[in-house]
Amino acid sequence: MRLFTKGKAFAGILLAKVKVNYTKKSVRIFNYYFLLLAICCLGATYLFNRHPASFELGVDQSITITALLLTVLLFFQLVRVNKGKKAAERKLQITQVRFDKVYNAGIVGLLFTRLDGVVIQANDCFLSMIGYSADELAKGLVSWKTLTPEKFQSASAHAVEQLKTLGYCEPFEKEYLRKDGTTVSVILASSLLDSNDSADAVTFIIDISHKQQARVREDELNQYILKQKEELQRLLMNAPAMISLRRGPELRLEFSNQASRDYSGNKDHLGLTPKEIAAKFNINTGTGMLEKVYRTGESFTAKAFNLKFDRTGNGQMEEAWFDFVLEPLMDEQGRIDGVASFGFDVTDMVKANMELKESENRFRFLADSLAHKIWTCGPDGKANYYNKGWYDYLNAGTFEELHTAIWASIHPDDLQAAQSLWAKAVVTGDDLELEQRFKNAKGEYQWHLTRCCAHKNTAGEIVLWVGSCTNIQDQKVVQETADLLSRKKDEFLGIASHELKTPITSMKASLQILDNLPDEDFKPAKVKSFVGMANRQVKKLNAIVDELLDVTRIESGKMALNYTTYSLSDSVRDCAEEIRSYAKDKYIILTTSPDIMVIADKVRLEQVIVNLLTNAAKYSPAGGTISIELENRGGVVRLTVIDNGIGIPPSRQRMIFEKFSRAHEASQKYSGLGLGLYISSQIVRQHGGDIGVYSEAGNGAKFWFELPLYPDSPN
Repeated sequence: MRLFTKGKAFAGILLAKVKVNYTKKSVRIFNYYFLLLAICCLGATYLFNRHPASFELGVDQSITITALLLTVLLFFQLVRVNKGKKAAERKLQITQVRFDKVYNAGIVGLLFTRLDGVVIQANDCFLSMIGYSADELAKGLVSWKTLTPEKFQSASAHAVEQLKTLGYCEPFEKEYLRKDGTTVSVILASSLLDSNDSADAVTFIIDISHKQQARVREDELNQYILKQKEELQRLLMNAPAMISLRRGPELRLEFSNQASRDYSGNKDHLGLTPKEIAAKFNINTGTGMLEKVYRTGESFTAKAFNLKFDRTGNGQMEEAWFDFVLEPLMDEQGRIDGVASFGFDVTDMVKANMELKESENRFRFLADSLAHKIWTCGPDGKANYYNKGWYDYLNAGTFEELHTAIWASIHPDDLQAAQSLWAKAVVTGDDLELEQRFKNAKGEYQWHLTRCCAHKNTAGEIVLWVGSCTNIQDQKVVQETADLLSRKKDEFLGIASHELKTPITSMKASLQILDNLPDEDFKPAKVKSFVGMANRQVKKLNAIVDELLDVTRIESGKMALNYTTYSLSDSVRDCAEEIRSYAKDKYIILTTSPDIMVIADKVRLEQVIVNLLTNAAKYSPAGGTISIELENRGGVVRLTVIDNGIGIPPSRQRMIFEKFSRAHEASQKYSGLGLGLYISSQIVRQHGGDIGVYSEAGNGAKFWFELPLYPDSPN
């Protein structure tokens, strides 16, 4: 026991001489080793005292050995403690470095304060938050109370109470007043320090201004979204369109606006499926479209969709038309979870269009039934409608073809005037009227009277142009014929007065000569000569009167034909001899088939033959040749008279067989009333034959007529 006490005391002395700063952990480890060493010493002492004979050493030696053992053990323990100290110092250094990095990182504000709010120390991050400098902090200008706005004073006081009672305060949000008067939003937490520290607490502060601003923006955005949602809800509810929203696989009605409710009689159908709603209104079509949109996610649009339904539920079916759109609705994940419908009742518009279409059909029928060519144009003068008369006249198939063909069909002499007048009318709005020629599908130009009127609204603005083209070709022909007849009448009067005056003057002269002859000169031979002259003039007058009478008989239908069977060959020879007697300066060549017999009026046919031969002699020059050809063409006999006279201009050939028509302009050079060919043509045609002419100006003329050898019904 004494050995243990001494050993312990010695160890204590040695330990006392080693001045080291132990950490609590090092002291605890040392105590464990010292206890182990003490147990070993007690064991050795026990062995020495119990069996002294076994040991040759004395007590002092035993103490010495024990002390050496303790010294060795203590040495190793001190080495171990020294290593632990160095490790602790390294850890402390690392911790210090880490703390410095955290302290100066500029991410978290760190400050040390007293419980009265005075800030002892703060890092740059916190000073940057509040806008103060380190010098101002050192001067004591920074404290919780001066930095905390009034509305956060109670929260700060509560945090101090938590520090005092719990040793920490829970994280909470507040604002600090910056030096410039603005505020910064932060979140902070504090912990109480040891009492021997100059500061009472350490506080960690994080700037959450951006988060707060984001929160404010989020709140503002949420408010805006809410407002927009309410506005959208109001718009949808008050929209004139019928709007409904259906959700879920069964497409149950989730929302319907006021227009939908009004249309259905304010009946509540929320929560019902499309089929359930259709059953209520006795509708048997349309639900499949909703299901298809929900299934495929493709929109569906319908125009003037016809629907029959029982709106009132009294069994009376109504018919209506709707324009509507079906759109798929998506959830937050972009999956289809419903269908939205937007619809308008367009029944009135559809019925109005039907009535308008019917009105258009009536107008088209009326316009197509007219003999006139009708068209309409917009205010800008562009055509938008042509009636059937135009299509038939130009044989056009499409609107575009017809529009192009109309302008192309205008006579070149009329086109410029038509374009100019139409362009002016479109600008001024004045009505248009003109006469112009259009070429038909056969290539013939025909005269038309074109009228175009502007239909204007109450404001005087042109709404529509309506035009018509009336075919006045017949009127033009009649007018031209009337003008021609008028000219011919004037010519006839001039010619007739001349033709009548000449023989009358001759007869008057002959009679005056006879009347003034002295008795001694009044001899029978002279008298007979003058009487002969008068008789010849009387014959001319008689021929003129006969022609006029023939015209009267023809126009009154009283020219009777006396049919007989006779030799036309002999009759033609007789007529040729008659012409030779007074046309002695002409060469007359007769070529005829042997003895052609006909059934005809001999006198009237000879009148025709003589007229043709007389004209040939009249218009042929002295020494000219007149050829007469008579031939049998198998059931038809043809007589042709050919001369080499002045010919007939083409413009006059068409009307040469009309009344008062002459081969050339009236003049004193060629006598005649212009009735001979007209009478001849009527005689030939009354026999069932035909007559014609072929001529070139300056190259003579060829007149011909044909008669049937055996007319069907001679009268």
